[in-house]
Amino acid sequence: MRGDRHVKGEVCCGENFDYQANLKGTMFGFARFLLAWFVVITHIGQVLKHSGGFAVFAFYILSGFLMSLIMNERYGYTPSGFARYCLNRALRIYPQYWLVALVTLLILIFWIPEHALRMHPSLRLPEDVSDIFANIFIFGLFPSEGGAPPMPRLVPAAWALHVELVFYTLIGLFLGRSVTLVSVWFSLSVLYHVVAVYMNWPRYAPVYA
Repeated sequence: MRGDRHVKGEVCCGENFDYQANLKGTMFGFARFLLAWFVVITHIGQVLKHSGGFAVFAFYILSGFLMSLIMNERYGYTPSGFARYCLNRALRIYPQYWLVALVTLLILIFWIPEHALRMHPSLRLPEDVSDIFANIFIFGLFPSEGGAPPMPRLVPAAWALHVELVFYTLIGLFLGRSVTLVSVWFSLSVLYHVVAVYMNWPRYAPVYA
């Protein structure tokens, strides 16, 4: 029988269409959407005020799973695969980030900077070469720890992107290469946080956390 719609494993609208994979992708996207809303709610009010931190951790776990999956199934651990993977990640992150950073930069130059500081203590112009580099390339954008003054960040929440990019790179190089490596990585992460809770170590923002 010919037609535009067929069951799984046949052709739908001229292309192979896997309904089960499509459903999983939809559910995965919905979970990320909910986590994003938890972060937004945490930042704009006191409702569910601790949900944002848990949502960030969940984002890290989902991202680690997804990046390990696509490195093995789509790109592969070859030099060309790693290059295509890095290009894809960069195109998904940097254009939007640079646009927001540029708007913030113009506001800080032409508006009264003190107003921006009242919105967030990190909303300041970069102060040295390392600040400029970090605000352009994201790597090196650290949040404040232990009450120290925060470094200038044109996009205050971009410290989370710094953490993501470090692990995107490590996953692309070797960290997601096998189930054994991923299992060891996950186990060490859980162990660190168990000890960190007991020892009161940083467990939210640093890369090693």
